[in-house]
Amino acid sequence: MIFKKFIQQAFLLLALALLLIVGIHYWWDPYGIWQEVTGKRIKMIESARTTKYLMGFNYIPSNFNGLLIGPSLSADMNTQLIQNYKIYNVSFNGGNITELSIVVRNILEHDKNKNIKFVIFCLNTYMTKNHGEKSTALDPRYYLGTLGSIDTLGLLYSKYKKSLDPKGDKFHDSTYGFIDHDKREKNQNSQKMLFEKLEKMRKGEEKLVLDATAMQEFKALVAYIRGKKIKIFAYTYPRQYDMYMLWKDDYNRIYEAQKDLFTKEDVLFDFNDHRFNAFRKDYASYIDGSHLSQKGATIVLKEIKKQLDNYYGENGYEE
Repeated sequence: MIFKKFIQQAFLLLALALLLIVGIHYWWDPYGIWQEVTGKRIKMIESARTTKYLMGFNYIPSNFNGLLIGPSLSADMNTQLIQNYKIYNVSFNGGNITELSIVVRNILEHDKNKNIKFVIFCLNTYMTKNHGEKSTALDPRYYLGTLGSIDTLGLLYSKYKKSLDPKGDKFHDSTYGFIDHDKREKNQNSQKMLFEKLEKMRKGEEKLVLDATAMQEFKALVAYIRGKKIKIFAYTYPRQYDMYMLWKDDYNRIYEAQKDLFTKEDVLFDFNDHRFNAFRKDYASYIDGSHLSQKGATIVLKEIKKQLDNYYGENGYEE
């Protein structure tokens, strides 16, 4: 009898402990899944790939009317600076079309109020270089895991570490999905890194690849978005001038294949146009010869706003 009572008490304590853990995670809600989050601004803490996927269940569709889609090349765009629009940047490092499609579809499937009215694609060679998931970071099982797991407990430790050294936090201003690569890599010599990469390109150590399966997945994603009556914008990523000229034919071949996925109903604009040559020749526009510095990103953001204003009017998107 004593042993039976001990077992009952042990199970009761375990149940209470589990309820406490679930309650704490429900109250904290670091991904904005479980509570009313309209009007709230939630920063990322770790793992942009997983975080943006989980935020797609509630936080993103509840607070934004537009999405910016791309890999790390567009992740350092602070869309909060585009006034009169609420654009969440779903871009993340290493994101190919397979993974980006999972994240975007998850957002739109959970957009019950149809708040998302437009998307902006950053057309680039990396997105269609390969296909397939690169990790298990985009698993639906993480949804329930946010109520209590080692991963979510680890966020508390990461948050504590960042509080000790906020200057090194690339997610310091991430309520709109912005990842500050410029902050993390501020001591890099962009010109030196560019020349090193150009040398590799000349030696054939790096090549531009267009994956056929990735293009089919890209086509399917565009069709899926169009089927939801969501306006589509797309821009070709502004490649650094020297790099672009070295591989101009290959870049254009891939960009043209991507642009063929769109129709006259979509808005396309090209940052590799001669009008942007001065910007692309300026080494200060990039942090490593590829990714934009905040100086370069500001120019791109202004052009995106211009294109949005041309369509929606100078007052931006109206609810």
